[in-house]
Amino acid sequence: MLFSVAEDGEALAFDPEELKRLGRAQATLAGRPVVLEWDAQHEAPRAFRSDGDGPRELAVIPIYWFALDLHFETVRTVGGQP
Repeated sequence: MLFSVAEDGEALAFDPEELKRLGRAQATLAGRPVVLEWDAQHEAPRAFRSDGDGPRELAVIPIYWFALDLHFETVRTVGGQP
């Protein structure tokens, strides 16, 4: 099971165990920067985008890896390419 955030037909997928190990990661979603963080208190991933008015939290959803390309036109991974 992976987690993802999505916008404009593009998804950014990541392994929760990898994010937990890193604590924080930066990536790009729909051409804009996104910060992924592991929330140790809630044992859950969180995602944020800064839109000039401060950070805006994005919905993080669990998804099976094989379903990603069925739902999104473009799929990226943290540190990876489409």
